[in-house]
Amino acid sequence: MKATGRKWLCIGALFIVTVVLIILSTPVFYLNDDVTMRSILSGAYTGTPDGHAVYMQYPLSGVLAILYRVVGFIPWMELFFAGSVFACMVFFAESFESWVRGVLAAIAIYIPFLLYTHYTLIAALLAATACFLLAKGDKGIRSGVLLLLAFLVRGQIGLLSIPFVLCAMVFRVFLMPASERKRECIRKGKWLTVLTICMLVCSIIHTVCYSSAEWKDYNAYNDARTQLYDYTDFLSTTVYEEDSTVYGMTAMEYDVLYSYNNMLEPSIDGERMQDIANRITEAMADRTKEVSTLKDSVYKYYLHIRYNDSPYNYIWVVTVCLIALCCVWCKKWLNLGILGVLEIGRSFVWVYLIWKGRFPERISVSLYLIEILLLLGMLQMIISEAKLSITTKKVAGCVCIGLLMVASFFEWKDTFKELEKRHQIQEEWDDLKDYCAQSSETVYLMDVFSVVEYAETQYNRYAENMMLLGGWLSASPLSREVFRQMDVEDAAEALLSGKVRLLADKEKDLEWLDSYLESRFGACEWIACDEVLLQNGKGFKVYEIRSLTP
Repeated sequence: MKATGRKWLCIGALFIVTVVLIILSTPVFYLNDDVTMRSILSGAYTGTPDGHAVYMQYPLSGVLAILYRVVGFIPWMELFFAGSVFACMVFFAESFESWVRGVLAAIAIYIPFLLYTHYTLIAALLAATACFLLAKGDKGIRSGVLLLLAFLVRGQIGLLSIPFVLCAMVFRVFLMPASERKRECIRKGKWLTVLTICMLVCSIIHTVCYSSAEWKDYNAYNDARTQLYDYTDFLSTTVYEEDSTVYGMTAMEYDVLYSYNNMLEPSIDGERMQDIANRITEAMADRTKEVSTLKDSVYKYYLHIRYNDSPYNYIWVVTVCLIALCCVWCKKWLNLGILGVLEIGRSFVWVYLIWKGRFPERISVSLYLIEILLLLGMLQMIISEAKLSITTKKVAGCVCIGLLMVASFFEWKDTFKELEKRHQIQEEWDDLKDYCAQSSETVYLMDVFSVVEYAETQYNRYAENMMLLGGWLSASPLSREVFRQMDVEDAAEALLSGKVRLLADKEKDLEWLDSYLESRFGACEWIACDEVLLQNGKGFKVYEIRSLTP
């Protein structure tokens, strides 16, 4: 079949599958980070669409914010994510000689991330597909656009993919006749230079858009917040409570930071947060006597690839073994060497990230996706270049697709299980949103840990009068703008303004908050004005807090 016909068959089949699954299954966000970014871009957070989505590069987030300004009722961020996955599926599927096998393989790999979305994983899919295309001999336009988009969606993922991109380029060069390798190296060098320049320009634009004093202080604060909450044991122990002043906090400030409701305390800026994070980091190292050594990190790496991230670890092992067997069978010793270099390089990346102390599932899965798709591209090319009969190649291709489908079945199973769980939780969240929507003039500030399990379904209405008391937008110009609109300085003042209600789990002990507000504003009266009962006996109390001090 001609390439054009195969391409349109892939587009048609994958479009139908994508639309049907989105309608029937209702995709969800992996974490509430995506929900917060969507609220910023759409204008649900401050009332005006804004491109400062923090973790997304501004050239992309700024465009999305403009689209929301022009046509606000269209879910642009969800459409961009879905469109990215769909484009990757089409590019992947059309590279197969059989469009049926291509579509089946694309569905097996990509669909779970269409239904259960996180911006980090979207960036990984874009970079992974680019690596696959480069290994297959892409001229550079499609792969370059995909890599640039991956960088714009999540800069760190774009940078982490560079070693794999280089490996794909080297693999492709050495597949060519010796007489053409020099010319191909020059062409790839020019392509890489253009891509690097594009990334640098985007990075400069991003830096300029965050160059104001407010955003610089926020970035310093957010980096320190990440260090404190993600790289120390601050939230998992209470040992820092007794002598909180030793760690740069008053007792009241400790209560605020430990509850993660950081918007209550305006005095902790970027410099102070960094000082607190540094002291906690040093204290944790002294107390636990744990020093992350290279040997420890290598052992943790071994445990990680053996016991974690199923089924990706199994797909990775099988794919590496298949490539090694093909190289030995066909006597492709140079390709076997490239495979060895790739595995050594990936080990360095993994060990480094483990040594740094934070290696969440979304990062490990992202690395697996990038490497597995690169390996699949290499495997396809090695089989196609091998001196085998057409029948043997077709059988080998069918076996590979079969193994991929079997392994992906477990990912599909986990995805739909998680979707069912998320949809049940979403019903509770929708009940809570329905309650808050009844009083659209009232703003509901939510205790962070009371609602931390809730993310959001995609293509859903926004909660415009609900706001977390903490999280990564604490101390940001955006949260300050929200409080300026309320004519208050911070969240604590907002709670006593009469315009705001506090929303917290009905079982939550808030005595610390009463003490904190009293220390700042004098005695307060708490009125439990309502209770929102949800499924499974869970519920939220709605408080009105009044100052008793004239």
